[in-house]
Amino acid sequence: MNKRRGMYQDGIHVKNNFSMSSGTLSVAAGDDALEAEALVRISGGSVFLDAEDYLIHCDGEQELTRGCVFYEKQ
Repeated sequence: MNKRRGMYQDGIHVKNNFSMSSGTLSVAAGDDALEAEALVRISGGSVFLDAEDYLIHCDGEQELTRGCVFYEKQ
């Protein structure tokens, strides 16, 4: 079970409201539901939102020039 919480860009913990030009953004909620309310902009790569047993509420915007957004409920 993944106990990690928060946003990670290429394995490094990051805060809300940021931009990235490439790579992978991973959002893990551990055992709790996660609300992604920040603005996420990427020009390449992928966004992975992983909530394990809970749904994710995305109240903000995700702007992608290229790549994919994955909403995963395991």
